[in-house]
Order: sequence, then structure tokens, then C-alpha cells
Amino acid sequence: MKCKYCQDNLALMEVSNGTLNIIGDELINTVIWDYYNDRPSDLYQIRVINYCPMCGRKLEEEI
Repeated sequence: MKCKYCQDNLALMEVSNGTLNIIGDELINTVIWDYYNDRPSDLYQIRVINYCPMCGRKLEEEI
């Protein structure tokens, strides 16, 4: 069975101004709106993770 979070790129959760997604072996926090400057944002934070927090599958770097 495919995990909809780590294999189908469904957002793990919405955060204050964006979403958390898993792409490959990276947990990505995408900032959609910059409230400080009141405009769209292209900022994001990336953390490498080893396992999907939802299904436990070992994640590998995308080639």
C-alpha cells in the first residue's frame, strides 16, 4: 500500500503560513505568504529525514 504522504506528496499538515511535505528524503516547510512584508513568499526550510513519520518507511534520496 502506498503512503499518501511520502509517496504521493500529500501535505503532512498545514502550518501557520504554509505546509509540511515530504519529497524524497527531505521534510520541507514551504512558506506560502510573508506576513511581515504582506506578499507571497518563496522561502522554505529543508531537513533530511530517514523515515516517514506517518508510515515508518525508510526514505532514500531521489536520484
